[in-house]
Amino acid sequence: MASNRPMTRVIAERRFESSGEFYVQIGEPAPDPTPRGDWYCPVRTVTPDGEKVIGLCGVDAVQVLQFALGLLDLVMKERLGGRKVTWLGGDDLGLVPPTYPG
Repeated sequence: MASNRPMTRVIAERRFESSGEFYVQIGEPAPDPTPRGDWYCPVRTVTPDGEKVIGLCGVDAVQVLQFALGLLDLVMKERLGGRKVTWLGGDDLGLVPPTYPG
């Protein structure tokens, strides 16, 4: 679930190669100020079109951080607007969390 929450202290950032500025930041998970007792984790995307902060909600800090990592790829693809963006020289932006056998 996405919500409008303020950006917290940045705990992770990834910058991409492009003709303009492209990067994503993950904020520190924090207790949601609403009375439900959930947690939120803000994700900031910066592109030549501007900055956007999305606050994702979860039942605890681990779940909301998993949501943030899982949604980064989709959020960034939406914000690219057809522009060519690379990371470490390749098309894979490295935003899809790895899966482990077992």
